[in-house]
Amino acid sequence: MNSQKTILIIDDSDTNVRLLVNILKMYDFDTITALDGKTGIEQAKSQIPDLILLDILMPGMSGYEVCERLKADKITKEIPIIFLSALNSATDKVKAFKLGGVDYITKPFEAEELIARLNTHLNLISLQQELQQQHGFLQQVINSLEHPFYVIDTATYKIELANSFMGRSGYQPEITCHALTHQNSKPCNDKLDPCPLAQVKQTKKPAVMEHIHFDKDGTPINVEVYGFPIFDEQGNIAKMVEYSLDITQRKLAEQQLKEQNEQLKQKNEQLDSFAKKLESLQEAKLYQINQAYERFVPHQFLSLLNRDCITDIELGDQVEKEMTILFADIREFTTISETMTPQENFNLINSFLSQMEPIITEHKGFIDKYIGDGIMALFSNADEAVQTGIAMLNSLKIYNNNRQKANYQPLKIGIGINTGSLMLGIIGGENRMDSTVISDAVNTASRLESLTKTYHTSLLISAASYLKLENSTQYEIRFLDKVKAKGKSSYIKIYEVFAADDKKVQQGKLATLEQFASAVNYYQKQNFSKAQKLFEACLLENSQDQVAEFYIQRCQNFLNVNTGTNWEDIANLINWDPKFSVKNNLIDAQHQELFVKIKDLVMSIGNDETSIEVAKMIDFLKEYTVFHFKTEEQLMQQYNYTDYPAHKKEHIYFIEQVNKLEENYKTKGGRMYLTLQIQEELVDWLINHILIVDKKLGSFLAQQDML
Repeated sequence: MNSQKTILIIDDSDTNVRLLVNILKMYDFDTITALDGKTGIEQAKSQIPDLILLDILMPGMSGYEVCERLKADKITKEIPIIFLSALNSATDKVKAFKLGGVDYITKPFEAEELIARLNTHLNLISLQQELQQQHGFLQQVINSLEHPFYVIDTATYKIELANSFMGRSGYQPEITCHALTHQNSKPCNDKLDPCPLAQVKQTKKPAVMEHIHFDKDGTPINVEVYGFPIFDEQGNIAKMVEYSLDITQRKLAEQQLKEQNEQLKQKNEQLDSFAKKLESLQEAKLYQINQAYERFVPHQFLSLLNRDCITDIELGDQVEKEMTILFADIREFTTISETMTPQENFNLINSFLSQMEPIITEHKGFIDKYIGDGIMALFSNADEAVQTGIAMLNSLKIYNNNRQKANYQPLKIGIGINTGSLMLGIIGGENRMDSTVISDAVNTASRLESLTKTYHTSLLISAASYLKLENSTQYEIRFLDKVKAKGKSSYIKIYEVFAADDKKVQQGKLATLEQFASAVNYYQKQNFSKAQKLFEACLLENSQDQVAEFYIQRCQNFLNVNTGTNWEDIANLINWDPKFSVKNNLIDAQHQELFVKIKDLVMSIGNDETSIEVAKMIDFLKEYTVFHFKTEEQLMQQYNYTDYPAHKKEHIYFIEQVNKLEENYKTKGGRMYLTLQIQEELVDWLINHILIVDKKLGSFLAQQDML
């Protein structure tokens, strides 16, 4: 039944552990192992197995103590525990059940019996969870059990619920448990044959005991009976779940195994002694290997791949996780390095990275790789990454103070943080492998780190990270801009974290938060004159606000008063207006997208993007224009539109204008020239085309839909 259930094995004998692992794997169970109680408790807390197999006799911390600790912990108290022990006395069993164990299996045992008990307890867990809501489903579950299973009313001793297996024992409705299993009119009260229900009612805890049951023909059967209390709302025992296992064969096997064990005892002791010595040597060697490799492949990376040791790694191992990525890089390192020898460069990088690495570890992150003078680190959540970034910047201040004392130039770093889904895994070939992380989220984090240079700030985070913060108000944060990732047409929001700025700069940015937010808002709406005034007010309040200073320069680029070109007017012209609607949803949606792409092109020019980025924007526009015109032409052909040739001729003209625009940009360049050409030859044409030619097509298509 296991459905890939996970079993935690806690046993100090490696031989027993291997035996159990092999048995469980035969039945498709996943396994976790621990060779001592302390490790077992840690494994139980971190991986939450479905069931625990626990040895009693272990050095240091006995199985009883392990069970007691697990049951006292909120995280692990509900995990069922089955004791495995060579001890066979009733006292040992009673103690095990009093501590919260659900079963007690005596070593040596048969594999089939172990699996039967495991499946029984795992089924019991499912049964108890579904009992009140889905009685019908419960009946199906218990019917799947290949041994007697029933629920007894504690007041009347009547069997209220039984599985189909019980029919073979002569089960009938309303029959009592003692009448069915003992052919007796009264409950058991013999000291040598005690009643499980009586013990459960007395102790209010699960009970287990050996019994003699009788089948419907009166034949005695050696069984082991398990009783589990069911409490009502007042905490009283209302019912008891009981099941029994036929242990007749086990009794015979125990006697045979006892004799064999005596013969093998001496040999096993010798083998165990040798195995322990070998294991000790192997563990020491493996520990040394792991310690060495952890410097190259972090143990957190192995853990995410569900690997315990570097030797377990295989080519192609991979896992998809949502994580937060941090990129950090030294500013102007090339310039700094030109004044130093190669050895001094090497020493500087190691000195810097040694300062930053412990900070990442302290905040529960791990370094995926060093990229020259840069760092890429991964975190389970955004808060840890942001706190790390702030701590790194604060630590850099101390680092720089020490460098200045030695007459060295202080360093500056930029940090970019993004959150998203990524793939961690092992790539390469059979003879040379490496760990890596692949994702758009990684590329975005790297892009944010680069943008810290553009915006003259130290720490940028994406909206994806900002929204994952548990309480963003605990950090000094302000919205900065919407930017495009390289090679993509979509925008992402970015935020500045200025908690590590000098106190005076922090206070200035906090005092101008509302003004700055309004200024950015006006900038986003292309109202550059109002935006510039507000940014100038921010700079007046805080003369060291380099981001405000950067935005003022941007606004001036757009306004460009020297040429008389008003970018605000141009940007406002390139806006979709309801009057442009041709009453066809598909065409209207594509027209709106055309306006967006033309506006993106204008804004990329005004933002002083590189010629490569502007060329990419023109390519985006060309591709979408061809796609849109193809859609319109297919509709015209589908409905035999009479003006199709003239309409298509206008499409060809517009595409020629876009190509001409691209050619002029490559040969002549110039921001103002290109923008005016866009306004006159693309925007004005598109508006006239929509209002006259496309409106006519829209009316025609509407008539076709009405026919």
